[in-house]
Amino acid sequence: MGYFDNDYDDEFENDEEEVQELNNVLGEEQQNPLNISILGILAFLFIALIVIFFFLGRVSAKISYDKSLVSAVNAENMVQAITETATVAETTVTVTTTEEITTVTTTVTTVKTVDEQEVIEIISSAESLVSENYRYHSSEVYENSRKAWGVKVPFTTDIFVFSFDGEITVGIDFSEILVEVDNEYRTIYILMPEPEIFSHIVDESSFEFTDAKNAVFSDMDFSNYSGMISDQKDREERKIKHDWELLDSVTYKAEQVIISFLNLSENTSDYQVVFE
Repeated sequence: MGYFDNDYDDEFENDEEEVQELNNVLGEEQQNPLNISILGILAFLFIALIVIFFFLGRVSAKISYDKSLVSAVNAENMVQAITETATVAETTVTVTTTEEITTVTTTVTTVKTVDEQEVIEIISSAESLVSENYRYHSSEVYENSRKAWGVKVPFTTDIFVFSFDGEITVGIDFSEILVEVDNEYRTIYILMPEPEIFSHIVDESSFEFTDAKNAVFSDMDFSNYSGMISDQKDREERKIKHDWELLDSVTYKAEQVIISFLNLSENTSDYQVVFE
């Protein structure tokens, strides 16, 4: 009985040791999660530090590169400045040696303007150059008879032709020309009047009376011919007023002469002339 008791005690003690070891193992396993968390945090911090150091290294490298680039640019600017300084110094020495003096002249250009009265004064002297002379030969048949109680007396009718030479001068009255000046656009606008008759001269030395028929009892007095001249002059002037080719020629000639006078004048030579 005592033998079994000793064995049982030894076996019981061994079981207690095993239980104790098992408890120790379970206790360590319960502590491991905390240990694992701490290790994870440390690993994360270690990786973060590596990333930070890497980023700081890149930034430092970038700053160093920029500083190098700035230094290179500054060095190039310094070289250029030194070169320009040397050029200026060389130029200064040249000017000093040759004793050259440069004078800067500033030219101020004044734009001239004109007014309507000045334009009229410029072209007024051209009036005598724009006239046209129209020469003509006029002849008219006249009949003269004696009358008694308002009735022609037979064999008292005289028929004759009266002719003479004359000259009509047609031109433009420059006092009626209207002028407008646009100095901004350098343009002169001119409104021309219609051509008119300036003079009408009859050559008295050219008077001719030609008998077409002599009456048996004639008492024709050729000394009173003023009425005949007046009639023929009126007829010729009416013809002139309807001679559009002649009138247009006078107007065109006047325009060309006016343009020439304005172009020759210093104050209006750069103006454009427009006829309205």
